[in-house]
Amino acid sequence: MRLNYKELGEVSLQWNSTFEGILLCRQKIDSRRKRGVVFSEHWCRLKGNILVLCRSPDRKSTEVEGVILLERFTVAPAKEEDIPHAFRIEFDSGDPAVVFIARSETEAEIWCQHLVAAQLAPTLQRIGLIRDELRNSTGRDPLDSGPTTSHEVEKPSVTDEVLGSSDLEGVEISLSCRDLAWEPESTPNVHIILSLCTPPDSGWKRVGTTEVVEKSSNPTFMKTIYLRSKPLNEKTRLQLELVDLRDMKSELGIRLGVVVTTVNRITEGEALELPVCDSSTGLALKSPLNGKTPKVIIQARRCHQPSDVTTQCNHFVLFGSYASRSSSFTPVGTKFKPCWERANARYDFVPTNLHVNQVALTDVDGQIVTFHNITSVGAFTTCSRAYKAGGLFRQAADTAHVPSSYPPPRLSASQVALESPIASASCLLETSGVGRANALLYRGAGALAVLRSDLLGLVQRLSARDQAEPLAEKLRKMVVSIQSIFTDGLLNKLRESSAILEDFSALSKLLSELDVLDKSEGTPSPNKSESPASGSVNVAQQRANLISTIDKAGEQLLSRLDKAWDAGAEILWNHLFTGFTGLIRPDPNLEVGWNASSLIAEAERVSMANATVNVDNALTALSVIYDAFNYRHHACLCQALTSVLAALVSIVPHWNRTRWEQVAVCGILTQFEGLLSCYGNELGMIEDWAWAIEHLANIRIVLRPSQNSALGTDHTGSQRTASVARKNDSYTVCAKMTGIHECEVTVPWSSWTVAPNEIQARGRVRIRIHPVSFLVGINEQQSIAEKFDKTAVQQAINNQGYECLKAYFGRYTKHYGAPPRTPSNQDVCDLLANIHHLVDPPVRSKPIEILEYASEITQAFGGIRFTSCKSAKDRTGMSVTLEQIRWLKNAEGMHEGHFQTALQCLRQTGLRVDNVMKNTGGRKYAFNRLQLLYFPRLYRPPVGTYALGVAP
Repeated sequence: MRLNYKELGEVSLQWNSTFEGILLCRQKIDSRRKRGVVFSEHWCRLKGNILVLCRSPDRKSTEVEGVILLERFTVAPAKEEDIPHAFRIEFDSGDPAVVFIARSETEAEIWCQHLVAAQLAPTLQRIGLIRDELRNSTGRDPLDSGPTTSHEVEKPSVTDEVLGSSDLEGVEISLSCRDLAWEPESTPNVHIILSLCTPPDSGWKRVGTTEVVEKSSNPTFMKTIYLRSKPLNEKTRLQLELVDLRDMKSELGIRLGVVVTTVNRITEGEALELPVCDSSTGLALKSPLNGKTPKVIIQARRCHQPSDVTTQCNHFVLFGSYASRSSSFTPVGTKFKPCWERANARYDFVPTNLHVNQVALTDVDGQIVTFHNITSVGAFTTCSRAYKAGGLFRQAADTAHVPSSYPPPRLSASQVALESPIASASCLLETSGVGRANALLYRGAGALAVLRSDLLGLVQRLSARDQAEPLAEKLRKMVVSIQSIFTDGLLNKLRESSAILEDFSALSKLLSELDVLDKSEGTPSPNKSESPASGSVNVAQQRANLISTIDKAGEQLLSRLDKAWDAGAEILWNHLFTGFTGLIRPDPNLEVGWNASSLIAEAERVSMANATVNVDNALTALSVIYDAFNYRHHACLCQALTSVLAALVSIVPHWNRTRWEQVAVCGILTQFEGLLSCYGNELGMIEDWAWAIEHLANIRIVLRPSQNSALGTDHTGSQRTASVARKNDSYTVCAKMTGIHECEVTVPWSSWTVAPNEIQARGRVRIRIHPVSFLVGINEQQSIAEKFDKTAVQQAINNQGYECLKAYFGRYTKHYGAPPRTPSNQDVCDLLANIHHLVDPPVRSKPIEILEYASEITQAFGGIRFTSCKSAKDRTGMSVTLEQIRWLKNAEGMHEGHFQTALQCLRQTGLRVDNVMKNTGGRKYAFNRLQLLYFPRLYRPPVGTYALGVAP
């Protein structure tokens, strides 16, 4: 502990804790001035069976006060009456008990539950009992491994992994760095490339590289580099090249500097510190932040030929056994992406601060009578990437074939993407030639990969009886899918379809023969003179010959498919290439298209924050622009889809028969409320957010029931009511992508039984998402944008949102007539007219009534509500609490005179303050008094609930 407490503090901050929070720990004071017991606050992290106590209550603290190994202990509430919310950990070994105090009784119970589940002793005891039972039943223990045989020791793969090469004499190098601070707001992602130069050779030969240590100015590399003794001599020089990977996805980076030394020098002492030098001048570098010289610490040791490799192999067996057993211990606890991780590129595809906020009224038994859900989530964007080139809407408009004014009156993603080949290809837009070609490439590559695995495993699959018929049906479906791709209009020049059908017909005929042979094998032979033994031998020989013929037919079909796909993929790639190069201006005098210098400048803008990319021609620029747009599009769309699925899963158990019918016919209305401002980086976030919402309309969600269990019926066999079944329904959410634009989600069986009979008969229902978005900035940056008349993007989004909402209204009234009235007893037509009046120019400052009207209409249609700002923490908290109090007033009859009091109370003590605590470690909103002067009155928090210095 005294040797590695600093490293333990750093590691404990980065690991995915099972549970963590603030606890008060009892400590004794025994000094001349004061004696007694005091309680001090500590931030505690529980991981597995290790409890780390930080020195301070700061959530990001790395100073460790102590570590407790949780084994063979009991935990129970403390008996001291004068200490509330206390619990005691008593150890069986006789060590002194440890007393902790939680901040609430609920939190103390949660800590006790996690601590009891942390110890491994009960699990190991159960494993021992199971091993004893297996040993008694089978006579052997499956976990016991016998002595390593000489054959296992001499496996080339094992010795290669252990020793790295056949020559064991050489030098093993371990590396670390210090003071690699270059930029004030970012830390490097460093890895080191090692090269050798042995005279008379003049060039450097790369021999190894370390792993990448992310976000560290003082990295220590765990991977060592082994140098064989054969090319080494006293004149051999080593070069260590330090590279900062700015873009982890594309592995593009910049060179920080180099270190050059010799083999003799690094092996003279225990550790060697060398300064990092400029590769061009050879002078030592200095950090522009603190003026220190960055250094590389090299530790080397000479390796010698060991006498026996058995020990090394046993170590690898031990590591493998440990890894296989540790994988069974699944980490538990709530996992989400906090607001301070939104710029972490690792979590670009995860929505920020996603929570479902529910306000409900319950009866005397605690059962929910009525409720209202609002899903809060951060803006769908990639904060790890810069916004110098704008968001997705801006980038799509900038890469259009024909330049036009931006933004258009209505910000429609489908119309903007249709004009841009970059956007069409990324979105797989079927109405565009480039998008259709890219979609066919996706579908064809996936279908061919599945079919190839089936064809290559024919022998293994058919070795079991009665597998020919289901395999033939599966192959038929895959071949039909691939045939639909080959017969597409873009591949009209492809003439391989008939040959593929002929080969598949031959394979299908052979599989039918094998199926007939398997079914007739159990039938007695009519020839009584032939013995059963000889008959079975003949059948087995005939079956083996038939399987061999099937294998050859499968190889021929696979060869034909590969040949056809190569030709088809070439045609599709030519479509993509032609569409992309159409952006390049053929003549400098023409106004249509881009010239090479403009494309290169656009590529540098897109990739500036992530990597220093060497873009020296137009084709490379197009590739960089497409990669950046494609990554941003899919990251934002994944965040939006995850949020929709989370909200959908929470609301489906409460659907009735009418709602199931409405969703199956009209789709599910998803209304997104945005509070971002049209100024600075938030303008790029708005464009990403609105783009992802628009593309949700292309996705279809398939709902199917989870596996039926005995919980759906009672012991008499009669069906219970849905409300009773929901109480005991064991249900695990299962969501998966089943196609390019299709997702499948399971719903509880108790909810599925409420659906109409025609839906239940099909066993699944395919619903569409009908997204609607409205945006109103409310902070001081929005006031600046309005002053300079920079709110055109907000106006275009609201116009598009009004048209989409009106389209859903028209679809609903076409099938069901007039919609129900809103919670405030208003007509939906009147509210639509009010929204139309507010979005029509001239638009007044911060028209927050749009958000209220859109929310009321969504509730009338039984839709799903989402609220977003940059981090879904502060402005979102104000909006969520306001809507919850409005729901209590309009739908549940709360008195008007209690509105403001209830709103202030909810913002002071409600769950939104807990959400702030969960994200920042404090219970203060990130506002200041100057900001709140520009906020609408209903969005201002109570005095004392906000402070400066809180993470935004």
